[in-house]
Amino acid sequence: CMVLLHIELSLSVILFALFEVIGSRFGGYPSTINCTWDFIQQPLSHFERGVAEKTFKQRLCIYRGFLKEGNTPQPIFLYTGNESPVEEYVNNTGLMWNLAEKYSALVIFAEHRYFGESIPEIESVTNCISYLSATEAIADYAALCNRLRKNGYSDSPIIAFGGSYGGMLASWLRILHPSAVDGAIAASAPVWGFPLIDSCPLDGSAQVVTYAASAAAGAAPLCGTNLKAAYVLLTAIGATQAGRDLLSESLHLCSSLNSPGDVADFLTYLQDPLFDLSEGSYPFPSNYITYALTNSLAKLPAWAMQVLCESLRPDFGVSISGQPEAVQFEVHIGQVSVSVDWDVATTSGTYSESEWVQSKALELVAAAVQGVQVWYNVSGSEGSCVNWNGEARLMTSSRQRASIRNILKQSSIEQKLPSTDTKECTATKSAVDPGTAWNLLTCNDGLNLVNWVAQGVGNDLYWPPNQPRGFSKLTVVPSSLAYCGYYRQVGLYGVPTIRDDWAFAIDTQYGGTRMVKSASNIVFSNGNLDPWSPAGVLESYLKSPTSTDNDLQKRGLKVKSLNGAAASLLSILIDMGGHHLDLFWETDSDPASVRAARQLEDEQIGHWIEQAIA
Repeated sequence: CMVLLHIELSLSVILFALFEVIGSRFGGYPSTINCTWDFIQQPLSHFERGVAEKTFKQRLCIYRGFLKEGNTPQPIFLYTGNESPVEEYVNNTGLMWNLAEKYSALVIFAEHRYFGESIPEIESVTNCISYLSATEAIADYAALCNRLRKNGYSDSPIIAFGGSYGGMLASWLRILHPSAVDGAIAASAPVWGFPLIDSCPLDGSAQVVTYAASAAAGAAPLCGTNLKAAYVLLTAIGATQAGRDLLSESLHLCSSLNSPGDVADFLTYLQDPLFDLSEGSYPFPSNYITYALTNSLAKLPAWAMQVLCESLRPDFGVSISGQPEAVQFEVHIGQVSVSVDWDVATTSGTYSESEWVQSKALELVAAAVQGVQVWYNVSGSEGSCVNWNGEARLMTSSRQRASIRNILKQSSIEQKLPSTDTKECTATKSAVDPGTAWNLLTCNDGLNLVNWVAQGVGNDLYWPPNQPRGFSKLTVVPSSLAYCGYYRQVGLYGVPTIRDDWAFAIDTQYGGTRMVKSASNIVFSNGNLDPWSPAGVLESYLKSPTSTDNDLQKRGLKVKSLNGAAASLLSILIDMGGHHLDLFWETDSDPASVRAARQLEDEQIGHWIEQAIA
């Protein structure tokens, strides 16, 4: 039988009891203070012979406060934890809490293996990292469901919830183990973002960022054009040392631009936060993205990308001619013109300092710098100069991906090589921080999402292109997991020696786009401000099986049944939706689209529960 080990017996118990009294009925949000923290024993491997006797403790947050005595069978709502300590999801998944109260459900948030407090002891374990995989994590969740059903919840419907990678896990749990869960809400789950799925463009994320900076998404109308022009003009001005000195002084940089490399790094500084500001464009202030990336509790403002674009609202007199879609164009501002041919920007002559000033080019670049402070100065504590290359510079998704690509360039790698050619891990579990665990998971599963790998290639506001002219999946994909061999050199063994760059195993196991022919009882939701949405389950949206088309269209929600009349597999696109917005707590500022999405998800969950108990 399942043994639950209570680990919190302190002041939090008193606060927990108090919170149960006031609860969400009086405006309070349930959170980790409501959890009964327990552990269950899970095998290190559910599949490999001879390893099953090795175990680890998987942490659970359990809340029983919504259960009603005599109400049977009692539904169970299970959050399939993803790549962070589970507290992050407990505190932010308001949809699950709200609907659990409505359906009198048992609430369980399960932590993903190798994250938070669910990290196995790995030192001296042979191939210790090989057990960090989505397949093993899904088996953990399936085993948890089975244990629950063997211990008092035999007839209980179980509904899985998850966002982002957690949404992938929730949907894959339903696909692989349909007897474990009766339905799944998979929010912003990029399950169709792998190389073998043709519908996912390599620059899909960049296109969504560009949409988020457009008037259609509520941003200043000239924002996208002004940003692209600013990137080109910055590069042109910074081509000479005199121009770099002019930029350093006029932009109040803490560190001067002393080389073309510095200019390129500064340009990266201006572009890195755009992805995160787009996915973090919620209708309310939120620290969900800043905390996930930087452990900062400082909140981004509501509609963060719109806030960035406010500094780009003025008409600086910019015009762009030529063929931007081919990345062959000219930027004009005042009396200045800059020609662009792919990644090269040139001027017809040498412009003087006064000509650059009079053209308003410096004002435009300054506006772009001011805009990104919504990310870099989110705490409001930055000084009077722009610390563009400081050590304290906030991490962004783009910088994390860049750091992965640079791992093998570390000069100290040779010094970290183990002295013997053993496959027993020499590192301890303290080496498995969330960032390292995610990289290892990506390597083990071939979890190679490609929707973000290209930008500036003619369909977005970025410049210069980050890929060579003529690039394709055939040129990009084969090297995209090249960093994976690094971990063996630091005592973390078990990463496959033959990489699955094309994610063939994932396509085989979960069915790729073919899963629509067999899967059921899943809602895939995406937001049109979320750069991960191009990797999601998106189709040419038709109609909803549960609501009228006119009603949904007016409310900004597009819905399609992916399995025809059965209508048990739904794809929904939320207008003005950031990264899994539908999973958050309801607020008065929510757009009608996400209210409609939550209503539809509620209807589906009710239907799945009825099916399960019939």
